[in-house]
Amino acid sequence: MTASYSSLDLVLMGPPGCGRGTQGRLLADQYSILRVSTGDLLRDEVHRRTALGRDVEAVMARGDLVSDRVVGGMLSGLLSRSTSARGFLLDGFPRTLEQAGLLDDMLAERGRAIERVILLRLPESRLEPGGDEAVLLRRLEIFRTRTLPVVELYRGRGLLVEVDADQPASRLAESVLQVVGAPVGA
Repeated sequence: MTASYSSLDLVLMGPPGCGRGTQGRLLADQYSILRVSTGDLLRDEVHRRTALGRDVEAVMARGDLVSDRVVGGMLSGLLSRSTSARGFLLDGFPRTLEQAGLLDDMLAERGRAIERVILLRLPESRLEPGGDEAVLLRRLEIFRTRTLPVVELYRGRGLLVEVDADQPASRLAESVLQVVGAPVGA
């Protein structure tokens, strides 16, 4: 962690298949902060066949978003843990303007704020489907219609930094680390 941060609270955004998961793990390890991937949390619930997992399985299989209330509730509990005191990286949240509002409220209650939002940019032609193409297309549509307004919200707040994700993973990791360590707007 750089000397200028007492805690580091980050949001990592990008279209499906852009490498967010890999970069999120690297960032969390580099800065020793809590990584929260809402997708991983929900897939774990489905795998363990919990009541929540059974409720969200069909929604996720279609590529749709799980309700803001459900995802916000899961996140609120995680941010209350002492392991997030040093900072956190959110991957997969917020994906809607409603979720961004929930996050603002959660952080305000804790006297915290997002330090920066990292957007991994990748042309759609370079995205890795990773499975069902129809699901990828649905997720891309949701990204365009519901998540890009969140990107613009953070751009307007001066928190957004963009990284070209169309490069080898090791160079991408270097680029991401540079924007986290640099002042916003640099």
